[in-house]
Amino acid sequence: MDTMISKIAKILNHKRAEIGWVVRADIGADGKPCIVRMARVVCIWPVDGAGRLTVAISDWGHDGQGEAKHYTATANGYGYDKFTAATEGMSIGGIPLGNHCDRNGRGTFRAVVNDNGWDTFNIPGGW
Repeated sequence: MDTMISKIAKILNHKRAEIGWVVRADIGADGKPCIVRMARVVCIWPVDGAGRLTVAISDWGHDGQGEAKHYTATANGYGYDKFTAATEGMSIGGIPLGNHCDRNGRGTFRAVVNDNGWDTFNIPGGW
């Protein structure tokens, strides 16, 4: 049985893996501006529109400190937002993610990033 770390490693080492980051600006302990890395997003996009999307997120929380929470999921099929479907139930910056019609009021990946004024860097597929 694969451990979460071995699952993440397999995804990171895939030849089509695309890696991006969720970051925010802050002022460091030294009083200088800094960038806080809150989450890493890794995607393996399907070769065609109907294939399987694989997503892994490592979430260090709002402070970007300590042990990360790791998540992996897949979504397949055609004609819908597979990225949002795969990331539902994961978290970024310590905030749980939902889907487009989440009855618990959780926002999608993009909504959480935008609502909190965070930035993304090299997010796979433009998400």
